[in-house]
Amino acid sequence: MRARMISQYKLVSYLVTPLFSLFLGTRATKPR
Repeated sequence: MRARMISQYKLVSYLVTPLFSLFLGTRATKPR
């Protein structure tokens, strides 16, 4: 049970990290 939760969390973080970095990159390059 716990192993599956950890694997799911890993998958989610793996998918979210690029999106988050991309979001931060756009925020950093584009001025408000």
